[in-house]
Amino acid sequence: PDDFKYSRPFAYFQRGLYADMLQPYVELFGLERILCLRYEDIKVRPRDLAEQLHQYLGVEPRPDDWRYLGVINAGESEGVTMKAESEAALARRYEEPNCGLAQLLGPGFDVWGSAN
Repeated sequence: PDDFKYSRPFAYFQRGLYADMLQPYVELFGLERILCLRYEDIKVRPRDLAEQLHQYLGVEPRPDDWRYLGVINAGESEGVTMKAESEAALARRYEEPNCGLAQLLGPGFDVWGSAN
């Protein structure tokens, strides 16, 4: 049923439609009360991401939080990679939904596969 479309065990594509999932929260709380962070930034700039989170939450900065992340993506640590053609196909399939996400979140939020 449509009510459960995001809980299906193999609905991987549906789970990547972030704008659809965020929109009700934006309407209810306003975008200024929602912090959206990118998974990729955990790996690329963990210190900055931790500082951004602490500032948003209004808590005392904990400068070493970013140092003890452990395994972020178990598949990566096992050498599992996506084929280039699969990544290109996903980028094409997510292009329109990600443009919607970029519009929702505004400039400065780097969305995979969008021309933001």
